[in-house]
Amino acid sequence: QVLKVFMYPFTCTTIYLGVCGLAGVLGWMTGLLEKPKVTSEQLIAFLPMAVFHLLANVLIMVSLGNVPVSFTHTIKACEPFV
Repeated sequence: QVLKVFMYPFTCTTIYLGVCGLAGVLGWMTGLLEKPKVTSEQLIAFLPMAVFHLLANVLIMVSLGNVPVSFTHTIKACEPFV
C-alpha cells in the first residue's frame, strides 16, 4: 500500500535495506550482536548473491506497485525453485 502513495520502488527498497543495515551495525556497536568474522574471499564469493538479492528486492517492490499482490506472492513462492 505504500507504493500506491509513494510510487518510487527503488527508493523504498533503499530505505528498507538502509534501515536494516543500520540496525545490524548498531547491534554490532552496542555488543548486542556478535560481529561476524568474514574474509575478503568470502566477501567476493557473496557479492553476486548480494547483487541478485538486491535486484530481487527492487523487483518485488516494483511488482507490488504494478500487479495484484496475489500474483507477486505466487512468483515469490517459486523463488526456491528458480
